[in-house]
Formats: sequence, structure tokens, C-alpha cells
Amino acid sequence: MKKIIILILFCFSSLSFAQEKDSFQNRDRLEQRLSQGEIFTDGGFEGKAVWGKMKAVINVPPEIVWKLFIKTNDWKYYKMPTLADSHTVNAEILRQVGSSTKSERFYQVFGSQFIDPFLFQKKGQKWTGYFFQFFDLPWPVANRWMIVKADYDEAKIQESTYRCDWVKEAGNIVMSEGSFKLSRYQGDRYRTLFDYDVVADTGSSVPKFLLKWGIKSTMPGIVQAIRKVAQEEYGRPPPILQTQ
Repeated sequence: MKKIIILILFCFSSLSFAQEKDSFQNRDRLEQRLSQGEIFTDGGFEGKAVWGKMKAVINVPPEIVWKLFIKTNDWKYYKMPTLADSHTVNAEILRQVGSSTKSERFYQVFGSQFIDPFLFQKKGQKWTGYFFQFFDLPWPVANRWMIVKADYDEAKIQESTYRCDWVKEAGNIVMSEGSFKLSRYQGDRYRTLFDYDVVADTGSSVPKFLLKWGIKSTMPGIVQAIRKVAQEEYGRPPPILQTQ
């Protein structure tokens, strides 16, 4: 049973409190419970893939959360479930890895490099980055990895609004793509509204109904990890009463 749960965690690199199916439909209730720290998730099927979406509030400014997501070399230290390794890479590494489905090929090409993700950042503009993820999972989804192309959008930086769209470009996952958006929660510059969407097909034999359950019950682990790291990065948050 433990292995089955771990398998489910993989699909969306995971992020705890699953909510009822209509959680995105009752606007007033949603806002009240979001403000109290609850994490709302939903999911379903799309062909052979499974989709998920999530909404949560993080009590630090959007700029801090954005910085943490750019720091892809550090993701492996955030303690996100199943994520065993992560690295910032570039288009040349992607080209050399090519269509290989072996993680050994990536490590052979990458070697001992360290690439600073902020070298690619264009403040207040749109820019592109690449990152690698390796997931520590048992059979039948063992040794799953991917290189992702991410399009970052800082065009609305003056409004503290950020967006990232990503797609899997290499690896042994059939398909993974999605996006997230960061913005001020109810206009409060000290709080971030996190909107997350993903569609993925791991190519495994895990039943889709289990993967759907995994979306609703395990994705919040990412938010919990980001909340913890963001708090350490930002320090003690201002009182919630400062919301506007």
C-alpha cells in the first residue's frame, strides 16, 4: 500500500489537505478558506493523461515565491515529495541529451556543471529557462525523469504578477505540461495567490483513478514545501490584518 501511495505522488511532483469537488465553485467559501490557509485541488482525465489544478495562498510577497521557483537547482532541497534531484540546464544540454530515455545519458552530458538560473532572467520581460527533474520512485514508474522548457513572464512585474508555462522536452515521461501564476492575494502585497495547472502522462500502468486521487490528495505537498522555504527566506510575515 505504501508503494502505491508513493507512485501516486509522482504524477505532479506532489504538493496535504484535499478538498471537496465543488471547492472551486463556491466563490465566497473559497476566498474565506483560502485566507485561512486551506489548499484547494481538483483533477480528472484527459485522454490517457490526468489533469490537476490547485489554488492556495502563501503568506509572503509574490516576488519571494517567484524567486524560489526560479531557483531550480535548489528544488531538491525543498523536500517536495518524490523529487530526488533537480538542476538548471540549458538548450545545449537538451540538444545533447536528445531523444534518450536513459537518465544516465543526462548525467553523462551534464557532468559536474552548475548553471545559475538567474543568468537567463530578464527582469520585467519574458524569458526562457530549462531544468531537469529526477523522481525517486519504485516500479513500475522507477527512474522517471524529464528536462523541461519553461517560459517565464514578468511583463506585469509592477503589479507583482508572474506566470510560468512549461512543457516536457526530453526524458522518459510521455507528457507533462502546465503553468502557474502568482499574484497579490486580494491586493495585499505581502500575500501571494498561487494558481497551478498541470496535465501529465507518466506512461506507467498505474490506474488512472488512482492518479486522479493522487492529484487531489498529494499535490498540496508542493505548496507546503514552498510555504516553509518562503518563510525562512522572507522572515516573519506581517500581520494578516494588513490585507487590503
